[in-house]
Amino acid sequence: MTESIKKQLTPMFGKPCCRKRVGAVHAGIAFGFGAQVFHNDARLIDSFYGEWEIRNYYRAWRVIQNGRILYGCHDFMAVNELNAAINQIAFGNIISLEKIADFDIRMQLDNDISVDFLATTTDEESLVIFGPNELCVEYSASDGWTASDASIEGSQHRTDSKQN
Repeated sequence: MTESIKKQLTPMFGKPCCRKRVGAVHAGIAFGFGAQVFHNDARLIDSFYGEWEIRNYYRAWRVIQNGRILYGCHDFMAVNELNAAINQIAFGNIISLEKIADFDIRMQLDNDISVDFLATTTDEESLVIFGPNELCVEYSASDGWTASDASIEGSQHRTDSKQN
């Protein structure tokens, strides 16, 4: 991670988790940190985002506590059951993002919980971070860490649509 990206992400560290959501068919997971930012879009599952959002799309992930996998993207549970289970976990405050393998990133929390975002392809991002002022930071196996203005991409990357 470049010094510039580290500097942009520094205000996120120490913020409490305020939202967590598993995507449709276990495809991706999203976490909000910091203040709850409310929107008025009834099409979305949650009524707010976190001031900072960390997520992946259709990529592998796992939640670990004390060296044990609690849940992962391939668990045999209905999505609503997995969301209920994930929402029972007190995720605490984010303290770091670290590369744990050539292609994988770990989000470490202050209570011995971590979330691994696992790359399974080289052509798309395995982790996306949205922050204040339209900040968008991505990690991909092919490009490493990159930062851009999220308003260029549009807001669709930040949404979790309701399921039918």
